[in-house]
Amino acid sequence: MNKKFIPLIIFAMSLSSFTSAEGLLVYKPPQINAPQTRIGGGTRSLNFSIPKIQVLAPKQIALTSQSQPTLYWYSSESNQQTIEFILIEEGANKPLLEKRVSATNGLNSIRLIDNGVVLQQAKKYQWSLSVLNDSENANAAIIYQIPTIPLSTLEQKAENGYWYDTLQQLIESHSPLANDLLKQIGLDLPAL
Repeated sequence: MNKKFIPLIIFAMSLSSFTSAEGLLVYKPPQINAPQTRIGGGTRSLNFSIPKIQVLAPKQIALTSQSQPTLYWYSSESNQQTIEFILIEEGANKPLLEKRVSATNGLNSIRLIDNGVVLQQAKKYQWSLSVLNDSENANAAIIYQIPTIPLSTLEQKAENGYWYDTLQQLIESHSPLANDLLKQIGLDLPAL
């Protein structure tokens, strides 16, 4: 190989690794001793199929700094379907919110602020989705926790376990990093 090209190749390789690392967002789950909570949609059968609904949340509990966050899920059904949404505080007998919503193919959400629901500081909540007239369901867990240090950047939110805040900001800004964030927790969905 010509010695003149070696520095050029090294420069090109370093440039490509710099640009791929630029804007990298790394989600780190909070250090909470809790079992995995996310259950993907779907039922067991001999035929592998894509779940009809998938909560967009990590398997372990995740944080939000908002008392009324937006919760997201993905539907792979081309037809509109009716979903039952339930939000319940851990240990409670009655849900804070139980609502039927229509879901379309792609990204769906429910805004707690639109439903008058306010999460309490440091409480654990479970939220679940069930496809009506089907055996498919999915669920995830959330804790509303005010950060002990200011989290002004998206990177700080992700690194400190504030999954729901990070995802909401990425989706609302139509960032392509939303799909990269989802891949970090094992969800490989079509572009949001």
